[in-house]
Amino acid sequence: MPGKKTNNPLAAKFDQAVAAHASDETELSLFTNLPGGIPNGIAQLSSVSFSQYKKGDQEGQWFLRLAGIVQDPEVASNGDHVKGLQTSQMIPMCDTTTQEGKTTTLDEHVETMMTHFRSLGYNEPFKWDDREAIAAALVEAAPYFRFSTSQSEPTELYPNPRVWENWGGGKGLENYESNGAAAQVVDQSEQVDDSDSVSIDTEEAANDTSIEDLVSEAENGDEASQQTLKDRAMASGNTEKAVDDADDWASVAAMIGDDASSDSSNTSNEDEDLTALGVAADGGDEDAQDKITAAAKAAGIEDTFEDWAGWAAAIEEAGSEATAEPEKGNHYFFKPKGAKKSVECQVTAVFPGKKTCNLKNLVSNKVIKAVPWDALEQGS
Repeated sequence: MPGKKTNNPLAAKFDQAVAAHASDETELSLFTNLPGGIPNGIAQLSSVSFSQYKKGDQEGQWFLRLAGIVQDPEVASNGDHVKGLQTSQMIPMCDTTTQEGKTTTLDEHVETMMTHFRSLGYNEPFKWDDREAIAAALVEAAPYFRFSTSQSEPTELYPNPRVWENWGGGKGLENYESNGAAAQVVDQSEQVDDSDSVSIDTEEAANDTSIEDLVSEAENGDEASQQTLKDRAMASGNTEKAVDDADDWASVAAMIGDDASSDSSNTSNEDEDLTALGVAADGGDEDAQDKITAAAKAAGIEDTFEDWAGWAAAIEEAGSEATAEPEKGNHYFFKPKGAKKSVECQVTAVFPGKKTCNLKNLVSNKVIKAVPWDALEQGS
């Protein structure tokens, strides 16, 4: 039966708005992190796209994104329902450099791309101008392929276990149908032939995905990087509201490793704790000795002291003399490696946990990543 008429002034505006959006298409997101420990999954290719980074350090550069929909298993070993979720790969079409200084060239990224394409059934070389046609052909073919997920152990830098999605080829899946009978296709007793697979060593991946790279990818809309930054910031003691209220993804990254409630009183408590560790270490407490050793390594202070308390005091003193944190947007001078003189740069991102920052060379417009704060020079 029709609704009761009303004189509410909202009614006409509401009805008009509903009519305006009645035919809108709603795209449901398939994004969520897959859990680790999926050994022999099967997915179907759903998307191949070449796009440009819209912001961040790689602004204007191209990247390739491949995505597939999980067909098998329905449920992962941890109980998560994963069938229908998305697995993806993102490959930059430019040189990239990690925080540790490891550079992956465009040639190496293209090699990875071609390996993926071959594993999905496309074996021919092609020109850049043909990329959209090739992408469309792959999506139309919608091949099934094998994938797995691997998970790291928690570390101080990455307190939450990190998960990597490793794609393999479609060998043996030519006649596969996603009808819930995946066990008839995959013999779990056999080793999967991964000669055409692309996998990432977890230790190498941990080095390759630096905070700086995560910020760059997050600012360009990569949801996986955004979620990783958010998870790690919350694991460092920040509330979800504090993370959501951050100005940008660089600000979220700055929360990682820093307690959101830290203040001057907390600083003094940390000093007292380190002093207490020195006393305990001199008394034979091996756990305290290990903590002082780790703190000294992080501060770059060698063991040249007569006792543990003296070493702990030196760490405290070094912390009190720390270089001032640069502000995003400010200009400094920095001498790049191999350069004859310093050049003027602008700070584009700050990472207090590592006391590094990203710079934009105002002469060449190139981005310089992971620059230590103490390497910055004030302008004259």
